[in-house]
Amino acid sequence: MPPDPDSIADCVLESFDKLPQKRKPRIRDDGAREWVPLAGIVLAKDGRLSCVSLG
Repeated sequence: MPPDPDSIADCVLESFDKLPQKRKPRIRDDGAREWVPLAGIVLAKDGRLSCVSLG
């Protein structure tokens, strides 16, 4: 059975949260937030998910 899509998304977001702050979108001086697309490659083995790439 394939992994649950929400579990895959959570895996990617957990990896993103672990990045240092300087690697994330920032809040500009005028208070506007930067937005960027986030994509991840997740591998599944024995029911365990691992995010191996973020982009």
